[in-house]
Amino acid sequence: MIKKNIPVFVSKSKTEKRDLLLSRLVSLYFVLALANYSLKTYFVHMPVIVSMINSVVMTVLVVTMFLSLMKVYKINKAIIQKSYLLFGFLLLVGCLINSSNGYPNDIILKENAVWNLGLWIPLGCSVCSIRDKNILYKELLRASYVMDIFLAFSFLTRQVYTEYGLVAYNMSYGTYILLPLLLHLNEFLKRKSKIVLIVLFLELFTLLVYGNRGGLLAIAFFIFTYFVLSNKSSKSTTIFIALSFAVIFIVLLSGEFLLGGLHSSLSSHGIQSRTLDMFFSGDITLSTERDELRAITLDMIKESPILGWGFGGEYYEVAKRFGSTTLGVSSYYNPHNGILQNLVEFGVVLGLIATFLLVKPLFGTRTVRNGTYKDLLMIFGSLAIISRLISAAGFFTHPEVAVFVYLYYFRNRFGKVDVS
Repeated sequence: MIKKNIPVFVSKSKTEKRDLLLSRLVSLYFVLALANYSLKTYFVHMPVIVSMINSVVMTVLVVTMFLSLMKVYKINKAIIQKSYLLFGFLLLVGCLINSSNGYPNDIILKENAVWNLGLWIPLGCSVCSIRDKNILYKELLRASYVMDIFLAFSFLTRQVYTEYGLVAYNMSYGTYILLPLLLHLNEFLKRKSKIVLIVLFLELFTLLVYGNRGGLLAIAFFIFTYFVLSNKSSKSTTIFIALSFAVIFIVLLSGEFLLGGLHSSLSSHGIQSRTLDMFFSGDITLSTERDELRAITLDMIKESPILGWGFGGEYYEVAKRFGSTTLGVSSYYNPHNGILQNLVEFGVVLGLIATFLLVKPLFGTRTVRNGTYKDLLMIFGSLAIISRLISAAGFFTHPEVAVFVYLYYFRNRFGKVDVS
């Protein structure tokens, strides 16, 4: 009797199915967040539509994250409960301090409470509940190409950004492009794919046009981490570093000529590059209003160095000292510096501890030998921490920070992951 070759189908385990579902929900968060940005940018001159888009997408995001949280509650009950107790307490203290200063708590509830309790904690807990991080990485990589479609739509249909009067500049673009860009940079360095290189080149080009200096700093730190802190060394690494220095040398010798030609070419096509504008005007380090906001914040830290002004409690006071009306105050009124924001919100001692706990994992990749886990730590560390450390703010209201923090501090949740 002749045995036929019958294909054997191996069903996925319950854990694998859960990992896949969670990975897709986490990836969906980043896709929806970027879609929200892209659509709002397109309808920038129609505030009613912008408000409607933001409300709908934010509702979907919160619902999505709580669905994810429900899936992992049984296996991560203690982590979830402690997270909500900690940040619930911080929000309560922030509201009490803010009220004692005579200000309403609407911004704290709309910004800090929604983003932290509704998105930050669920996303972080979902990520640390995924046992096989290879699945998470693959799903994020797939989602990155969908993100690029939304980014291309935003770039090609760019509107005049009235605050600066520039055609292309929008700081949020440089924030949202970082995740797909870092994923593709990591893929290129690992796989040397020419297709990924082309996509990466286009992403870098649009980032340079929009001129987000925090984004450029994050990329530089990722490269530094990849080649230095992660202890990766090879012949290709040496060649890459040598070529990078060669490019820097060429730019130093003829940078003004090359950049001038690029600037003229872009301008002739109606594309205004903030980076190049600032370079040729001598304002490459221009901080717009941030110096004044930081000076105000330093004064507030000196006035309340022990208790601080509470989680989200600085918005109204900063706006008042900045000379703005307290009507319609938003979370814009912060120091735009993650370290200063920790100090003004939590006081000097707790603020420094919080900053240390955020920065420490950036230098911990050397101890992690699992390749995919290390890649995710490098990507989200550069994405979430670096730009906010010295040029932006809001560590505890930006969910990508939670991904990095929970990835690092709960990396041995399912046993050691530092064994390759």
